[in-house]
Amino acid sequence: MLFSPERIGTLEVPNRIVMAPVATSFASAIGEVTDWMVGYYSKRARGRVGLVIVENANVDYPSGMSGTTQLRVDRDSFVPGLFRLSQAIHAEGALCALQINHAGAVAKSVEEGAQPVAPSEGPAGLYHVTPKILNRSEIQQMITHFAQAARRVKMAGFDAVEVHGAHAYLIAQFLSPLTNQRQDNYGGDHEGRTLFAREILTEARRMVGSDFPIIFRLDVSELMEGGIDLEESVRIAKILKNVGVDAFDLSMGTHYRINSSMCALLEPMSYVQGWRLDLVARMKKHLEVPVIAVGPFREPKIAENAIKEGKVDFVSLGRALIADPNWAAKAFEGHDKEIDRCISCNEGCVRSRLFEGRPVSCTVNPEVGWENHNLPYAERPSLRVMVVGGGPAGCSAAIYARQRGYEVTLLEREPELGGNCLLGSKLSHKEKLSWFVEYQRQRLKDLRVDVRLRTTLSNEILKEIEPHLLVLAIGAEPYVPKEIEIGEMRPLYVEELIRIGFSWSNVRVAVIGGGALGCEFALAIAKANNEITILEALGSVARGIEPISRFDLLDRIAKEPHVRLLANTRVMGIDGTTIHYETELGKSGTLNVDHIVWATGYRSRELSGLSPDTYKGFEVRRIGDCLIPRNVFHAVRDGFWLGIRA
Repeated sequence: MLFSPERIGTLEVPNRIVMAPVATSFASAIGEVTDWMVGYYSKRARGRVGLVIVENANVDYPSGMSGTTQLRVDRDSFVPGLFRLSQAIHAEGALCALQINHAGAVAKSVEEGAQPVAPSEGPAGLYHVTPKILNRSEIQQMITHFAQAARRVKMAGFDAVEVHGAHAYLIAQFLSPLTNQRQDNYGGDHEGRTLFAREILTEARRMVGSDFPIIFRLDVSELMEGGIDLEESVRIAKILKNVGVDAFDLSMGTHYRINSSMCALLEPMSYVQGWRLDLVARMKKHLEVPVIAVGPFREPKIAENAIKEGKVDFVSLGRALIADPNWAAKAFEGHDKEIDRCISCNEGCVRSRLFEGRPVSCTVNPEVGWENHNLPYAERPSLRVMVVGGGPAGCSAAIYARQRGYEVTLLEREPELGGNCLLGSKLSHKEKLSWFVEYQRQRLKDLRVDVRLRTTLSNEILKEIEPHLLVLAIGAEPYVPKEIEIGEMRPLYVEELIRIGFSWSNVRVAVIGGGALGCEFALAIAKANNEITILEALGSVARGIEPISRFDLLDRIAKEPHVRLLANTRVMGIDGTTIHYETELGKSGTLNVDHIVWATGYRSRELSGLSPDTYKGFEVRRIGDCLIPRNVFHAVRDGFWLGIRA
């Protein structure tokens, strides 16, 4: 079913796999198509995607901009570049649409000196900028902007246009009772709140003709009190279908602020595959046109079943295709196990792009953005590279150095590869990390890298291999801050407990350190009716991780009755199983527990047992946590950069 054809209006799509319109920030500073962008989309079209929906293009610059560098379709001068992009996608065998959008109240237009706009006053947006309320004349201008943009999409050679009416952008703000408080014809009941969208679709249809498909992106639910719910969404869809919508691209969640709604839009690691499908299926029963929907889908079998069971007509892949551009081709060929599955970490695709204003990247696929570059071959094929450490950084370095043609030996002291990824995957809600571990292991096997497990670096191995380049990826080690007095006690670290397993129940546990790992561990052991107290010296916990994942983690902690947080609390000393602490106000206290677990951070690990003379005669490079303790995203990129530059 996944590779059977299906129609959207007059357009026959060769299979049911759609590339979702995920913004990349690969456009130029003035919104033009770049070589960078063409290469990115071409590679994914080459991977057997049926329909590529190119990321949102701004219909009114600068008021509608939703990214630092966003495509523009507000002038005819942008058509030639867009035509080049559509033809590049067609040349790879895929059809293509372009999504047109105005970001409304959540626009980044303030960066260009323009005020965001909105239908009425409403909740503060993600960027906390007060929008200008559109008057009736300005609404008519905006309708013209959208319709003219649709005309340009057709001129640029695309096969369809998608109108963005979801995620708290301008059209969605008119549709939602949460953000549309207007008292004129454009507000009130669902007839009034759909008027803006209806007039856009009517004028767009007049511009593009009856045979050019129009797709409309709509929220099944905004998952916010007072916002669009399933019942309201059904009413909206029925009205919009009557004014020329050929398919609905169903989504969920908003960009208002970092909350549970935003988690639903850009799901972190704790969300399971296909969690949206039942709600989407209920919506689909009321629609008479095809439905495109995100699952999210990470494995072809989940997508196949969604279509087979009639829950969707097309599956939409966003982050899945960032992680593996050949997802569809591998599914078609029956090579499901070779897919590099997205782990929903949100580090490169969400944190980098949405919160830091940088181009999209990816933890599991460091080649994102390099689609126009063939990785250089080895200048010295006989160069011998030895990598010490089989975590994500070491495996990445070994993969890319070997891919260039070097002779690579990888040493790992543990019985398995994976490092902290393997460790983290043993916690509930973090299981997806094991997918990446499996993928790296398979790549090393396919490339015939000489992997030696249960092996540490020694003079004997150095003498045997005689490497030209020694890469140290030996990670970091947990530690107890020197200012905490612990006497003769042996610290019990979170990492150690996860590694050996734990079976505590009905006991009191103190987790000292409120980083992400400490918090995840606390949640894991709370399930066995343990009473957990997290003590954190800083004012908040889980600092430094991607914002949406952090909200999700804190939300799960808040809902767990067996976990208590003590922020701004410094541990001063430990006497047996009694913890002496001090709050930010200088108040002292004690905490009596049964077990004390440390999660107080990391320091780079050093090699021991080798003399300085050992390193003479070859280059030594450090990568990953043994350079600077960070996260898996940085570890993989360290390995990638070293591998392609070695």
